[in-house]
Amino acid sequence: MEATKLEQVKPMFTVNVGNETRIEVYGGYKEIGGNCIAILDRDKKIIFDNGIRFWILRKFYRGRVTPLGSGELRSIGAIPPTEVFNGAEALYISHLHLDHVGLLGPLPSGLTIKVPSYKMLEVLSKWYERTTTWLRDLPPNIGVTVREVETLRSDENDIIAIPISHSAYPSVAFVYQGSEVTIFYSGDLRLDPPVRGLIGCNIEEVLQDLGVSVDVAIIEGTNIGLSDTIFLGPTEFKLALTSIALDAELLLLSLDSMDLEALMTILLIGDEIGRDVVIASHRIMDMFSVYAERILDKGVKAPLYAIETGKPPPLPIDSISIREDVLKEPNRYILIQDPVCLLEMLRKIRLWDEKSNLVGSIAIFTDPEPKEVKEIEEEVIRRWLYMFGITPMRLTLSGHYPPHHFRRLMRILKPRVLIPVHTRFPDVLCKLHARYTYSARK
Repeated sequence: MEATKLEQVKPMFTVNVGNETRIEVYGGYKEIGGNCIAILDRDKKIIFDNGIRFWILRKFYRGRVTPLGSGELRSIGAIPPTEVFNGAEALYISHLHLDHVGLLGPLPSGLTIKVPSYKMLEVLSKWYERTTTWLRDLPPNIGVTVREVETLRSDENDIIAIPISHSAYPSVAFVYQGSEVTIFYSGDLRLDPPVRGLIGCNIEEVLQDLGVSVDVAIIEGTNIGLSDTIFLGPTEFKLALTSIALDAELLLLSLDSMDLEALMTILLIGDEIGRDVVIASHRIMDMFSVYAERILDKGVKAPLYAIETGKPPPLPIDSISIREDVLKEPNRYILIQDPVCLLEMLRKIRLWDEKSNLVGSIAIFTDPEPKEVKEIEEEVIRRWLYMFGITPMRLTLSGHYPPHHFRRLMRILKPRVLIPVHTRFPDVLCKLHARYTYSARK
């Protein structure tokens, strides 16, 4: 591709990390989501992520005022400028949440896009390919080349993809071994996976095995300074959820549609307490179907599929009716939804039977992502829950590491230079880096 003068596109900020290496941040600075980072190393150019900046969407659009398309979104800065990708060897996507994968359709022809899972990108594209909204531009156009990353080995651009835990499966971090410096890009990550068998490695062991020493770390800091929330670890989350499930009538769980690790955790809990897990979201079932063999090989009992989703299951699996089965014996089931489907289901239940007795039932928001990148407002869902006498609760199994794990991350990476992204408080991360990296290098 023909290179375009970089001066035509102004980044949020630029950091020179070598005589001929610089990092340009086009999205994700002092904000949560919207990551887009360019690495320029002599005559090589690499892009990490292509995220949508949701705070800009909420600023300009509401109600019946919706985007006209990718051109308008680009003009207000909600998606990265096209010129950022000109001359790039490749765009590397860390995971398929919209604030990282963004809109692939408007990207320039000839670009190579590398993703953690080609099958999951196909699933995501099918969710949006027939929509009449601006999300119709999410699937890649025929002019680009899409490839799946090969993990734990250096590719033709000297990039190593490392499998990590996050609330979108699969997710990867990237290591770029440049001509002058080695750069680590975290994407979004949590250090303690809910189910270790799905990831199979950790960052510290991988870096040691590869003999990689990190000079520059581009690190997300979503949960640092965000709130006074106590973030549950995998063990605490399982204990809390098990305790609630033992006494609740129907247990409803709202999951991120791509959080396979949380889904597997719930399937294990269902086995332990004798409740059948029912998937009532076609998005979650689509995701499960891609990795069903991997999950069921672990000895996990297969979930049931709610016929009220209106779509046939994408794989052979037993079906069940929410209306005829689940609502009649609610204490036998755990019902899993994504946030959008949860709201749709509650509205349908009221139409089926206004006297449906769900009092004593519990709805759990697992909250893997901050409100800045959610597709639907929780307050709307809460109003419907209260109408049925269902108690909403929040168990924060975040897709991002908690603040107290930053010290561990610095001990693992020991970077000389830190570039904070995906956070509203980059100054706090810089101060923590100065303290903990000094201690780690002593």
